[in-house]
Amino acid sequence: MKLPILFAAALLTGFCSANPLGNKNEKLIIDSDFFDSQFKIYSSQHDIINLMLPLNALNFDEDNDDDDYSNNHFSLFFTEVDIGADGEKDYKGLYVLRDRQAHKLLDNGRDSTSSNGDKKDVYFAASDGIYKYNPEKTAAEKYGNLNDNFISILQVNGTDETTLYVIDDKYEMYKITGEGTKKEKVNGVSKVQQFVLDFENNIYFYDQNKDVYVINEQGVTKFEGLKKDPKYIQLLKPAFLFLNYVPLILDDKVYLIYADGRTELSDFVIKNKPTGYALEGTLIQFYAYEKKIYEYNLLQIVISGMLEEVKSYFDDNVETIKEVATRSRGSLRSKPNQI
Repeated sequence: MKLPILFAAALLTGFCSANPLGNKNEKLIIDSDFFDSQFKIYSSQHDIINLMLPLNALNFDEDNDDDDYSNNHFSLFFTEVDIGADGEKDYKGLYVLRDRQAHKLLDNGRDSTSSNGDKKDVYFAASDGIYKYNPEKTAAEKYGNLNDNFISILQVNGTDETTLYVIDDKYEMYKITGEGTKKEKVNGVSKVQQFVLDFENNIYFYDQNKDVYVINEQGVTKFEGLKKDPKYIQLLKPAFLFLNYVPLILDDKVYLIYADGRTELSDFVIKNKPTGYALEGTLIQFYAYEKKIYEYNLLQIVISGMLEEVKSYFDDNVETIKEVATRSRGSLRSKPNQI
């Protein structure tokens, strides 16, 4: 029984739900066996973080409801770093993996983001401001006139005007509008270490105290009942089926945290932690581990028959997988809530 197949199927059929494995009452343990060499697509001399798979027209054509998940034509963005013993990052460049060929875009790049619209826009945070991706030239071009040292970036979904959120090197959060010329500090938050956005434009973040919050129309809400002072904490960008909640890893446990402040503990145990996660595509997922990127193409696994060995374990979920594979992402491009 192959863990990668199990994990990918469990993600699809209810990732991080209270009991994603149905009535089995079993823990799904993710360890080094998950990172099988047959799924490796890229190797580096540095650690790999901030994986990002755009769900816009760069990878998925809105007019095509039968997206081809069996090809290698995805553009995947990531950052290479050397991580010190104290956790400090020495950035080594921001890249795009296009047709499985890596291209460095920015020596001083930090992070990347995109919305789920019908454009091909991708934006980058860098040590001297914000850049925008030019897919025709496979290059990054300066966006706006800001020159701040930005370490993280998010693009809001469904806005007529491009709206970005950034974290700077002082861990303050800002809202960016005016085509990259207007910067407005987000009040009520400070020392933001990491943030992610769900598909309803709720922002989830944690601070230097490792307290986790959500920002939405109701303001800033702290999640209660989570483990205090975990040694490992990571927010994950959600799969496209998740509208108003995101996964959160605390040490070895995976939670689902909702925009209304609720939390659920899943049956996943993650012993070997990836340095980067890209769940956005749902049926095609990417993970970075020990300086390598791994790709798990769930539809390809189903079609090839590899899932037969675990089909009985997941009962009727093969049909769910096939249904999701043909589902249009048009609903993602409808305008969500704005904050």
